[in-house]
Amino acid sequence: MPSTRRHLLTWVPSLYLAMGLPNVMVGVVAAIIYKNLGIANEDIALYTSQMYLPWVLKPLWAPLLEAYRSKRFWVISMEFTMMASLGLVALCLPTEGFFKLSLAFFWITGFASATQDTCADGVFMTTASKTDQARYSGLQGMCWNLGAVIASGLLVSLTGWLHNQQG
Repeated sequence: MPSTRRHLLTWVPSLYLAMGLPNVMVGVVAAIIYKNLGIANEDIALYTSQMYLPWVLKPLWAPLLEAYRSKRFWVISMEFTMMASLGLVALCLPTEGFFKLSLAFFWITGFASATQDTCADGVFMTTASKTDQARYSGLQGMCWNLGAVIASGLLVSLTGWLHNQQG
């Protein structure tokens, strides 16, 4: 049975939105959460600046990914990994050792996001024709930036509201 190809508009926007959200969650929202929870500025700067490392190092493990599973597998599994790790960040915040635990879960999110970024771009490049790649490049960028806006705007507002309401 031949496989049917889904139109790019059915998956490119959500895929690139899912690439922008965790990047900002790890880099920006984490710092705001830590500030609201009373972590010293020096510690916030030291630890959150290091959380960009997965995106810097992703070329090191990117060639190994497809040898083990498909790009589609990595994209979907990393999205579930990011969902779980960000959920665990939220669950550990009220605990005594939240800082170390949440840093570990943000690191997991960062590595999952960097892996997903690599594989998602690979899925797009191997699925879309050169013409469609050019046609949808603006949409890709817009959706990635929309993810960043949602994370840095709406989610930061939500954390501020929760901090004010819940302490």
